[in-house]
Amino acid sequence: MHLVNSPIRIAIAGGNYGGLGALKSLYLNLLATNPDYDGSKQAPPNPNVKITLIDRRDGFVHYLGMARGLSQPDYARKLWVPYTEMPWLQHPSITIKKDIISRITPTHVELVNSSEHVEFDYLVVAMGQSRNAPIGVAASTRSEYLQAMEKYFSVISDAQTIAVVGAGAVGTELAADLKTDYPDKEVILIHSRELPIPGPFMDEFRHEAVRVLHKLGVKTMFGQRVVDESAAQEDFSLEHVKHANILPELIDSVKRNATLVTSTGAKVHADLVFNCLGTKNKSPLIHLPSSSSDAPIFSSSGIRINSHMQIDDSKYPHIFAVGDISNRAAVA
Repeated sequence: MHLVNSPIRIAIAGGNYGGLGALKSLYLNLLATNPDYDGSKQAPPNPNVKITLIDRRDGFVHYLGMARGLSQPDYARKLWVPYTEMPWLQHPSITIKKDIISRITPTHVELVNSSEHVEFDYLVVAMGQSRNAPIGVAASTRSEYLQAMEKYFSVISDAQTIAVVGAGAVGTELAADLKTDYPDKEVILIHSRELPIPGPFMDEFRHEAVRVLHKLGVKTMFGQRVVDESAAQEDFSLEHVKHANILPELIDSVKRNATLVTSTGAKVHADLVFNCLGTKNKSPLIHLPSSSSDAPIFSSSGIRINSHMQIDDSKYPHIFAVGDISNRAAVA
């Protein structure tokens, strides 16, 4: 192997679906390049490559399963996989830095709990979108996650009436899962539009979703938004709320003993309320000035990228964006 004067420095901001997928691809194409490599053991060291994965958590979280996880404890315990349990991640060319990202610049990544900057030659931005907890997951370690989930299981078990506000994909699934696993509880789904699940879907699909919800026994209140809410809020967040401006997932959306008033004047008294009101982007963290004021880095749907997943700006051919933080539609 030819040794270069200094290794190529690759940073990956975010260690979930997009970030971990990008890292696995780099591992296979830059580190596990021996033609005899069969994946059964660790790839040999490569002093020419240095990859740093930055994430505030100590493992991968299967977010797509969180709605079901809230109603099925055994399933929830499988949703967090520590990085230490992934043998290929223990490669000597890979460093995992557990910290909160506070700022991304054209040359380095800044961290909340360290004065050290992670400098890079190439960067993959894979921080996704933010949702309030519990879907967003406030915990930073598996043990904290399991403790928080036990609290959610307890309050769900104690509640007789559960309201879910917001019938996007997450809210719709959560309402259905709760009613399926707790058929004796009253589950109410409130949504501002006449049909659930906004996005690139046919109304036929939405009507079928409503049919299934009603068959399960979910009460739907569509075409009305919540305009007033009084509740005793339970804060299950496990980290300092002082970082909530950059990490909305540190703020819990669950409320107890709530009275909701909708735009039609209807009142809903609920023992437990889950607010599933969409996502927030990570634009406050991205400090990458665009070449033109007419073409900002962030569009309404995320970071603008080209067909090679590079930021669509001539100033940043070395920075890529993958997953939900980009403007590449996952459903086309």
